[in-house]
This record gives sequence, C-alpha cells and structure tokens, in this order.
Amino acid sequence: MHSNLDTIETINKPIIQLKEKEFLSVRDVSKLIGCSRQTVYLMIKSGRLRAVNINKKKTIIKRSVLDELFEQHIPESQSESILQQYDINECYSITEIQMKYGISGKAINEIIKRNGIMKIKMGRYTYVPINVIDKILK
Repeated sequence: MHSNLDTIETINKPIIQLKEKEFLSVRDVSKLIGCSRQTVYLMIKSGRLRAVNINKKKTIIKRSVLDELFEQHIPESQSESILQQYDINECYSITEIQMKYGISGKAINEIIKRNGIMKIKMGRYTYVPINVIDKILK
C-alpha cells in the first residue's frame, strides 16, 4: 500500500513542479495540458498562446498567459447564443468568403484576427457577419 502511494507521488511530482513554475518551456506546457509539443507550437503560431523566443531554440510561455487561455475559452453553447443574435443568412462561412473573394482560408483567418472580428463556431463551421467582412474586403 505504501509502495503504491510512493509510485503515485513519483508520477505526479513533475506535474506538481510544473504548476509551481512561473515560466514554462514548450515541453513543460505540453506535459501540463496533455498535448504534443507540435500542438503547442501551432497554438503559438496561430496567436492563441503568447510566447517569447529568448533563443533560437528556447521558447518561453508565462504561466499566467497559459491560465488566461483557459479563462478566455467560450463554450460552444455561448457561441450558439451569439449566433442566435444574427440570422444565419446575415453570416458568411469561411468557405463562402473564400469563394466570393478568392482568398485563402489562412488569409481570411489573418484578417479576422487582425481586425478583431467576432467569429462564431457552430459545429465544424465558423461564421462571421456579412456586413463586417464586406466592409473590410471591398
């Protein structure tokens, strides 16, 4: 019985130590939230997670930034209630924007991010208000 408790403590010790650190490496973040390092790098690249590159091979994430990431997440049920404020006919999907303006999905996401446009996720689809996108892209 005592041996089992020691084993559990040994397994959990690295996670407990990570929770106490103010600055985390990409590897630390991946262990802490249970994802791959590549996923953390993708989160940084997409702008969802702020990080500082202090060396060519050393990226640091402040613990408080990681905590903010989870506080900012809008559950899908709230996203659906935002969508109800708009008639679905008053919104474009990302694909519709691509077809209408002939630009890539990456470019559209960059425009949405740069201009702080509200996007609404519903299932697999992401919607943005027509009037906002038309004003920016015309």
